[in-house]
Amino acid sequence: MKFEYNKPIENLVEKLKKEATLNNGKLIGNDKNGHFEIKSKIGFFKGFYNIENKTISITIEKKPFFISHALIESQIKKNLNYY
Repeated sequence: MKFEYNKPIENLVEKLKKEATLNNGKLIGNDKNGHFEIKSKIGFFKGFYNIENKTISITIEKKPFFISHALIESQIKKNLNYY
C-alpha cells in the first residue's frame, strides 16, 4: 500500500508512536522506516513501513483473516488525513 502525505513526516511518526502505545501496540522506527504491532479488539496486526520523500509504503505481514486489505487501506487513509 502506498500513500502520499504532504505534512511533516517527523510529526506523523511521533504522533503514531504515541497513538500505538495508547492502543496496546507499538511502532518502532523513524521518519525513514520502521515496524509496528497493534493488538486490537478484532485481532493482531503486524507490518512495516518505508518513507521516501512524501510517499509512505506500508506492508501488512499479519492481520486477522476476515479483515480485507481494502478495509485496512481505507482506515489508514482515514487516519492519515486525521494526522
